[in-house]
Amino acid sequence: MPEAPRSGRYAGQGAGLGRSGSTGGGQRRTPHGSFTKAAHRVHVMDRAATRDPADMTIDTESAHPTPETASSGTDGPARARPAASGPVVSGGSSADRPIRFSHRLEAAGLRLATGLMRLLPLDAASWFMGTCWRLVAPLTRRQRRVEAHLALAFPEKSADERRAIALAQWENLGRTFVEALMLDRIAADPSRIALPPAVVDGRPLTDFAANGLVLVSLHAGNWELATLAAMRMGLSPAGVYRPLSNPLSEAVLRREREPYYPGGLFSRREGSALARRIIQRTRAGGATAIVADLREAGGVTVRFFGHPASATPFPAMIARTTGVPVLAGRVIRTGGARFRVEIEPVPIPHTPDKAADIQAGTQAIHDLFERWIRERPEQWFWPHPKWTP
Repeated sequence: MPEAPRSGRYAGQGAGLGRSGSTGGGQRRTPHGSFTKAAHRVHVMDRAATRDPADMTIDTESAHPTPETASSGTDGPARARPAASGPVVSGGSSADRPIRFSHRLEAAGLRLATGLMRLLPLDAASWFMGTCWRLVAPLTRRQRRVEAHLALAFPEKSADERRAIALAQWENLGRTFVEALMLDRIAADPSRIALPPAVVDGRPLTDFAANGLVLVSLHAGNWELATLAAMRMGLSPAGVYRPLSNPLSEAVLRREREPYYPGGLFSRREGSALARRIIQRTRAGGATAIVADLREAGGVTVRFFGHPASATPFPAMIARTTGVPVLAGRVIRTGGARFRVEIEPVPIPHTPDKAADIQAGTQAIHDLFERWIRERPEQWFWPHPKWTP
């Protein structure tokens, strides 16, 4: 799910796996080795980087649909995998980067981890990796950040309560990591993801997408399954991702995710062209999915758990520019490798003051995210430096 034009990455977050790798700071390693870092950074569905909301028009008036970028927001009943032609993979590939020994070593570690985990049944692999992370991750320096963030968000809870949340969120992240290596198995078993009625506010979901749609989600539960669920609900989502610096790992993980983005998989390295592409696609009736809860250097400031935090204005900007609705979704872990999807609309103001509308829309998205996180704090990604200035 998408991100937008800018750089930065965040520690311990994955991209096609795990959190999305961007903090707005420099590249960092996860506490679980280089292959984990690589797996985490592919994250499609992420944030978008922009500066001032008022500057985010990016030549939108010329962003009309073209055959290359226009695609339908609905495909009827979606298959687990798209047609053989697959989605468009656009721009910014790391394939032309020189391959180093460290790249080969990292990619070998990723392939080894994937191969070993895939020897196990899905439930066993999910349990095993969740248990490993629950035991090992609290011994790393990331645990201090998690505890600090939980104290910031839940000052009313005791230290023991916050530690219990921390342990549970590590387990959830470990499960999410390995489940992202087995998306095909989850896709092949529809019973693993309970879908809501395809109706929002009394309207069929396909009605929302008829003229374009922005889908936003957060790094909670198993966010990697959000586009898979969207496909099952009749949508054809596009995703934006940050290519890995390792071209070998990049190729492996991109191939894993392409089937679940039938609307296209776009690179953040396209820069300002990316915003035009997404606007074109949205105006043509496309559905674009964005994981929008992470810190965005150069973004806008919102109140999040009572404290100022940086956020991407990209979803609100796209919705405000094109006039399409915003739906927020989350994939809740209900037990083991089983999940439930929930969807809510997010109103985006449309007044003469575009910058104020984008700010208010971004705040509304984060207000919903905060409510969802408070309901299930153990399923959010607490190592992320959301409140870092």
